[in-house]
Amino acid sequence: MNQGDAFRNGEGDAWFHRNKAALDRAEADDMPLRLLAEGIPPLDHRSTVFEIGCANGWRLRKLYQRYGCHGYGIDVSKAAIQDGYQWPVSLLSIAPASDALHFAPHNIDLTIVYFVFHWIDRVEMMASLESIDSCVPNRGFLLIGDFLPEIPTEVPYHHQEGLFTFKADYISPFLAAGYRIRKEIIFNHDTNEVGDLAEIPDHQRAHCTLLQKVYQWET
Repeated sequence: MNQGDAFRNGEGDAWFHRNKAALDRAEADDMPLRLLAEGIPPLDHRSTVFEIGCANGWRLRKLYQRYGCHGYGIDVSKAAIQDGYQWPVSLLSIAPASDALHFAPHNIDLTIVYFVFHWIDRVEMMASLESIDSCVPNRGFLLIGDFLPEIPTEVPYHHQEGLFTFKADYISPFLAAGYRIRKEIIFNHDTNEVGDLAEIPDHQRAHCTLLQKVYQWET
């Protein structure tokens, strides 16, 4: 069983149950909501947001409440998806990750992948990057966030033996594919304090980065 199978077959649910209370009070400290509040991309009732790793859809609900945008999300945790179904938001749709290929909406304005990459098994990483890229149209936006060490680091996962978190620079593959950084927040994952790269200890450094897919800039 690889890491993806482990999360699909129970550890995803276990993670959600451990963290549900924190998700319920996460709005005030959430870096994606903070970054998007600056108005890029401009979100409104015509916008479509797709979140990969949405848990129970709490962030999508907040975006709907703030901007009226349509929200779609997938997650490996069936418990998280079931929990999300209780919220009466007509413009929010969430589904298990197994439905991803059929569920991803068309004409996505913003795709969010926040603290997901470090869980992905290395044998699935390249395919995952390709799938995420396929969700983003030219000039569309991709918001990603994760740990940001100087060199890739494999850390044993203390909740289940044999699993790891893979801390690495997940921004660079998208830059190489034609994306451009529009906004970025560097912060300490443990304290949530914003700072400079050099100020934050390597094992605590994290980022929230808004990218735009632009194959060719207009001249």
